[in-house]
Amino acid sequence: MKASFVCELTTSNTKYKTDNTLIIPIKGVNDKILGILEVSNIVDSHFGFDEEYFAIALTQLLTSLMQRISRERAIENLNRIKNLLLDAEIDLCNCKSLYSFMLTAKKWASSIFGVSTSNLLFVEGDQFVCYTGENE
Repeated sequence: MKASFVCELTTSNTKYKTDNTLIIPIKGVNDKILGILEVSNIVDSHFGFDEEYFAIALTQLLTSLMQRISRERAIENLNRIKNLLLDAEIDLCNCKSLYSFMLTAKKWASSIFGVSTSNLLFVEGDQFVCYTGENE
């Protein structure tokens, strides 16, 4: 007697019945599973060598593609951060006073790190100084 497989999709309340299923993992670096390729309800009663081989080849292609996309996103993020830091450096270099430097640093801290509150303290002698106006 052949058993059927019932799959319940986690994103909806849909259930569907399969008579045969081939599931192959799509792996990333360090064999971390990024997804799966599922092939169900083949016309024949079972998966042959050709179908299994094709599915394995397809998952290797998908793995390579997903890894490339992941690397490209990482490079895009690094470039975005690099550009933000370069813009921040230019803004800070153009400051004419310690007070404007402090305000600019706070603005960039908020922009880069997503914080609402930051403070910049200067060291003068053996004391910390926080400028609250053009009192430098």
